[in-house]
Amino acid sequence: MSPSPDQVLLQLEGVAKSYVMGAVTVPALKPSTFAVRSGEFLMVLGPSGSGKTTLLNLVGGIDTPTAGRLLFRGEDLAQMADAELTSYRRYRVGFVFQFFNLVPTLTALENVQLVADLVDEPLDALETLDTVGLGDRANHFPSELSGGEQQRVAIARAMVKRPALLLADEPTGNLDFETGIRVLTVLTDLSRQSGTTTIVVTHNSVLAGIADRVLRMRSGEIVEVEEQPHPISPDEVRW
Repeated sequence: MSPSPDQVLLQLEGVAKSYVMGAVTVPALKPSTFAVRSGEFLMVLGPSGSGKTTLLNLVGGIDTPTAGRLLFRGEDLAQMADAELTSYRRYRVGFVFQFFNLVPTLTALENVQLVADLVDEPLDALETLDTVGLGDRANHFPSELSGGEQQRVAIARAMVKRPALLLADEPTGNLDFETGIRVLTVLTDLSRQSGTTTIVVTHNSVLAGIADRVLRMRSGEIVEVEEQPHPISPDEVRW
């Protein structure tokens, strides 16, 4: 059943992305149509080169489509001016990346506060760090934190601005499996407690069970969208 308009946060209508490399045009994302529901936890699965990151970059306003319409609450991102896209990324979207991207000369708290200072009504930075289990590590620099702790700081940094949309690109790709599960537990808990729409990109199919829906990609194309009425918790994931 298709979601009603008031349940849709994002709507892709024939969205495609191609890159011109000399005389060759490379289709990174073939025309794609689907809706992302408000408040859902969506997992995007596919091998390297399948178009997952291209899709995430388009949805996050980092890149623009070659064709189609990409609607966020009815507004077409493809038609926005640069200043409008900057505002969209700043106020509406939180990003979590594989390699953390923390500022090395700032403490964990300062990394989170840096983003909080950019928006109008942020969460409290220290309380947000405490939410991800790092309140006692607030004054530590990234070099003094483990990989899993750094990724949790990155999640706190993304969530402190109260984004409507949280995008995570291979958030566990640089972590061992057990640490990755702890990070995913933080992501799923925060997403469901706050009602934040969350899209996680990964190549690791064993993680699929934690999502409300799974979108599978191959060769720049969405090949399957699977509903999961009873998602499992990350600590139930098994190899």
